Amino acid sequence: MAKIINGIIYSNDMKTVIGADSDITIAVIEDGAKEITGYAFEGCEQLEELDLPNSISEIAQGAFSDCPNLLKVKLSPHVWAKQEWFEDLPESFEIICDPDSHTFSRMQFEPFFRAHIAFLALEDLKKNKIHKMQSTSVASLLSVFCDRYDDYEFQILGVVEEYAYVIIRLGKNCMYLAFRVDTAAWHEMIARILLILDDKLLDENEKYSFIYDTIEKSDRNLLFVNMKYEYSKEMVWKGDKYGRFCIFSPSTLFKGDYSAVFDLEIAGCQRIDSFAFQKHEHFQSVAIYEGTKVIESAAFENCTGIKTLELPESLELIESCAFRGCRSIKSLVIPSGMRKIEAQAFANCEALESLSFKNGVEDIRHKAFENCPNLQKITLPRSLKYLDTELFSDCASLNEIEYNGTLADWENIKKVEGWDCDRDTFWNEGCPAKVVHCADGDAEI
Repeated sequence: MAKIINGIIYSNDMKTVIGADSDITIAVIEDGAKEITGYAFEGCEQLEELDLPNSISEIAQGAFSDCPNLLKVKLSPHVWAKQEWFEDLPESFEIICDPDSHTFSRMQFEPFFRAHIAFLALEDLKKNKIHKMQSTSVASLLSVFCDRYDDYEFQILGVVEEYAYVIIRLGKNCMYLAFRVDTAAWHEMIARILLILDDKLLDENEKYSFIYDTIEKSDRNLLFVNMKYEYSKEMVWKGDKYGRFCIFSPSTLFKGDYSAVFDLEIAGCQRIDSFAFQKHEHFQSVAIYEGTKVIESAAFENCTGIKTLELPESLELIESCAFRGCRSIKSLVIPSGMRKIEAQAFANCEALESLSFKNGVEDIRHKAFENCPNLQKITLPRSLKYLDTELFSDCASLNEIEYNGTLADWENIKKVEGWDCDRDTFWNEGCPAKVVHCADGDAEI
């Protein structure tokens, strides 16, 4: 028998929200409710505010469809919110939560949630405006110096922290530099660098040496990143230091044809777009440099030739299926900046033998490491707060799991229970390990 409290209809055990009065304006879900069913609030056109308790763990698709005035969502301190919960809400809806809460600490790294938490959205807007002003200042000064040459162009790829990343071309000679956004700090040096770059009596090695020496004396007001001597419009650059190919991009690196690239370096981009390198089977190594924060869904999916993968400490989020099917990767270190690994991010990495997590990862989602049959041992970080279902399913050799926290810490991690094909599913479903070795004892699983 259903129960109705403050216009909200619950199942008899109060664990499921199944409906609501059509004229409800504020919906405060009772603590203890775990689920909101699909279309529970459909057509509640007067609904303006929603309060979700810590106990909520699932909101079905369409729960808030046709609620055009639902513009405020309040979250309790320990709600494990998911983006899909709010996809039916108006674009301008606002999330309200305590900045000191676990809820906020998880959401602050995800672009979707940042856009709907008012002060974070404002912070990002200000930062983008500042970066635009800084780019304009750098561009104006570079124009003054470059105008002395007949055949030139430059492109500001973006601003990361206090540096503007710029490609400059004079004739067929190109260089990729990072300029401190305080233009007064480097404007005297750029004239000398351009003279060296344009000097037709110097060979490639001499230009490289002279420019490198000039930048070394700049007290980090200029940073040397790379050079290329035969210019091409393609953003693929051969690195001198390692003899590998580099790709430079502004805020987001998008999908392209990188068929000539075997060893890949990525620099100067904050996000790698969905499907950017999908099915580039010829890649053998991938190194992603500091500054990249997000690798979007399926970005490297089925890049079957990658043997080595280097991830930067700046990386915060790996989205679903990002490296799924990269079956030649043998070892993987998850960096300390990482907060969330989404569903099937490293599924079907069949050669993976070594997996280690630096402290920092909080949230690992459904089947993130599914079907890694050669994985024998993992060590989970103390920072973990959430383990989704079937994380290591079909990891037939995974017999040892260590955890860098205490038994009490382990018990405090939220471990999701699911339902699949008429059976319960757990975080360790399909994994042969029977215990987790904690710092002060073993936890049975």
